[in-house]
Amino acid sequence: MKVKCIKHSDDILVFKSHYIVYGIRIYISHDNLQKIQYFTQWDHDNSYPLYDSCEYLRIINFDIPYKNWIYSKNKNEIIISYKEMAEDKNNFFESLVNGEKWAEDIHLKRKADIDLELKQINYEKLMGKYMTKLNLYKKECDKFNFDISDIISLNIKSKTIKQKIDYLWDNKESWIYIKADSFFFEANASSDNLLYVLKFAYKWLYNK
Repeated sequence: MKVKCIKHSDDILVFKSHYIVYGIRIYISHDNLQKIQYFTQWDHDNSYPLYDSCEYLRIINFDIPYKNWIYSKNKNEIIISYKEMAEDKNNFFESLVNGEKWAEDIHLKRKADIDLELKQINYEKLMGKYMTKLNLYKKECDKFNFDISDIISLNIKSKTIKQKIDYLWDNKESWIYIKADSFFFEANASSDNLLYVLKFAYKWLYNK
């Protein structure tokens, strides 16, 4: 889940910047209104997230880290966050603010887990997008061979003129080679570069 700062505040939020959300707090204020705050990591050098009011932030990505968030409710508030924050928010957050190492270590571990899960969710969404687009275009091609057994291999022959591509990147174990002219597209790559192959093929076929 990501938010964007849409309003200047007295806090340290940077206008128009994007932030990953590490938890949500819903509570009733003193004037009996429901309020929502997001736990955001505004500074990578800072060891804990801060409570930021939703009036300064707009959600721009609704992906939820289901594996790493839990729901906790008491008479005053609802917390949706990682286990330690949700189950004992007041004590745990106070320990973070006070710079207690045990709390900092837990937060940084949970933050890394959430970052990784959100990255994987985004990767899977992009994979789905490009695979769908390529499958839709298959009938427009004279040839479309795709193999991901040992290495990634994609060969396409288009019926319409496309742009030329000549790309090589080699970092020993991770590599990608793509060559395309007006009608032929050829790609070979290590298995970790599948997304890049699909992205190049998509751009070539759709003249992006």
